[in-house]
Amino acid sequence: MKKMMKRTISILLAVMIMVTAIPVMAAETYYDIHTSETNLLIPGTYEDYNIGSVGKAKATVKSSNTKIATVKVKKGVIWVHAKKPGKVTITTKIRKKTYKTKLTILKYENPISSVKIGKTTIKGNRFNKATTIYLSYSKYQNKKQKIKLNLKKGWKLRTISYSQRNWNKDKALKNGGSVKISGGKGFYLWVCAENTKLKRTQYINIEFK
Repeated sequence: MKKMMKRTISILLAVMIMVTAIPVMAAETYYDIHTSETNLLIPGTYEDYNIGSVGKAKATVKSSNTKIATVKVKKGVIWVHAKKPGKVTITTKIRKKTYKTKLTILKYENPISSVKIGKTTIKGNRFNKATTIYLSYSKYQNKKQKIKLNLKKGWKLRTISYSQRNWNKDKALKNGGSVKISGGKGFYLWVCAENTKLKRTQYINIEFK
């Protein structure tokens, strides 16, 4: 009987050791932070820029000069609020890692000549004073639309992407390609253009509300 008890206790101890030896795997968090950006500022207004995603990770953010730009994390996205032209560094800390994003904020230039969404042509002058324009979601919802951008001379298209309101990341889209506008109000198109002479980038947004 004693031998059986000892054997049982030995087996239980062995199982406990094996269980405690198994590492607890923490849920992996997706984050992607840009390390260098050149942004253009709209004259007379302020503008928000997305410089990365921290997902569900706990992050602290800080601006090196709040007179030029402030920063905050909202719904897992890092937003920089530009105030005036200048240079600023945004520091993001996640767990034990530190990321530094160097921003150069310049005066705004409109790179858009025209945008065609399906059969609707949007004139480029709508972007003269705003990097974001708003269109009716109900007009386009659940319809596959061809997106075609024409840029002004001296500008080159770098990327087009799109996202639904609840996504934490964008999906790439080719110029002239088609996308289904769905997922509810807040669907948006995101455009990055580069001034080929000055090597400056400008971001344009079209949001469906």
